[in-house]
Amino acid sequence: MFCKNCGTPVDDSTKYCPTCGTPLSQPITDSSVNEDCINQNFAPTEAIKKQKGSKKALKIIGIILAAIMMFFIALMLIPSSEDEDYYIQIVQNGYLGEYTDFTVQELLDGYYEDVMGYEAKWDGGINKDGENIVEVKYTDNSIDDTTIQFTMLDEQVFRVTAYIDPMFEIEKPTDLYAVSYTHLTLPTT
Repeated sequence: MFCKNCGTPVDDSTKYCPTCGTPLSQPITDSSVNEDCINQNFAPTEAIKKQKGSKKALKIIGIILAAIMMFFIALMLIPSSEDEDYYIQIVQNGYLGEYTDFTVQELLDGYYEDVMGYEAKWDGGINKDGENIVEVKYTDNSIDDTTIQFTMLDEQVFRVTAYIDPMFEIEKPTDLYAVSYTHLTLPTT
């Protein structure tokens, strides 16, 4: 016979269920077991269902928190647009006009450092108008500094906004290329 409360199989002579302690006044046979009663007692209770639901919720929250952390870590690895080194790198690795065979740094250093023997100092900041400025000064003890200033138009685009060279008169930024290439190709005597 089976216990009518929990469905545990019990001996016919037993008066109390050994599992749940329910009095066994009427024996229940295999054929007369109330399936709803047995299924109800072996089915997950509401507490177990809630526990499973809370585990799923914790997993989902964990996944969301991990994604948020990865997002912020990625943001920290990307240079900030407010960082002056970021803009200096953009200018140094950028190109001027149609001269795309040389980066700005390769073009300027090739002439001022390699040919003329000047020393370069790159700097950046924000001017009084709130524009991001990048400036390079080429210095030599025997002559005044050559200064070239770039203004950032956006995060990736810049233009030459000032050029001061004590040796050459530069009227517009495109003259810079002609002066640089002219001096690179002059024969040495």
